[in-house]
Amino acid sequence: MPTLRIADLTISLEGAGLLPRGWALLSPFLVPDVASPDLRLDWSLGPAPPQPREAGEAEVTDLPGGLVSFVRWDFEGAVDPVRGTGMLRTSPSAGAVGAALRFAVALTLLERDGLLLHAAAMRIGQRAYVLSGPSGAGKSTAAGLSSGLASVLSDELPALRRGSAGWTAFGTPFHGDLRAALSEQAPLGRLALLEQSATRVELAPLPPAEAVRRLYAQVFRVGVDARRHARWLSLVAALVRDPGCSVLRFRRESSFWEALAA
Repeated sequence: MPTLRIADLTISLEGAGLLPRGWALLSPFLVPDVASPDLRLDWSLGPAPPQPREAGEAEVTDLPGGLVSFVRWDFEGAVDPVRGTGMLRTSPSAGAVGAALRFAVALTLLERDGLLLHAAAMRIGQRAYVLSGPSGAGKSTAAGLSSGLASVLSDELPALRRGSAGWTAFGTPFHGDLRAALSEQAPLGRLALLEQSATRVELAPLPPAEAVRRLYAQVFRVGVDARRHARWLSLVAALVRDPGCSVLRFRRESSFWEALAA
């Protein structure tokens, strides 16, 4: 039975057998089995159904007893993030496996002071630089421009966890266009929201309330439960307090690192 370590969470995929073909990006996250994983998932593979014309988003439901279910046309799952148990049934496609795992990881991370953030995360030396923004803001562009300068932990959905010594950024298998997915981590050194500019490179401060609003919009959130959303908001507010959040305006060239790493 495969065991994964994602953002320092150990996830046992029981009953899974071999990983599906095409999901090679999970391989760097495989670790030896552990006696007490953080999340134990009963995972089964089903036939790939025909994709509907309008696939839509996953439907999330809070069930009695602390379970959270999530269903999409190509997967279904239910997780108890407090007890660390659940089930997944997915089609064999890499997209279905990855999407279902995102839900399970996001819910479990929240119970351990962590979140998944739409961002590019890069590491230089012992520091991680996390650049967040919506689709089209330039996450994959910034990551691609960093080739040779930094290790790209993730170009789409890194994890951030708060610990006694501060925040740590983690690579995850949930990649973007660059398929960047490293099973590595580093202390968070800089957090910024991305804005592309045709004329200038600038790292500018943001008012805390604006930073919280914009950053919260980039958290990978599951469902509409008010308690969960309050916890995500609290984590975002903590990030804005320390290490802080700026806005990075950048051109399509690697010179933005001069401002970012200063």
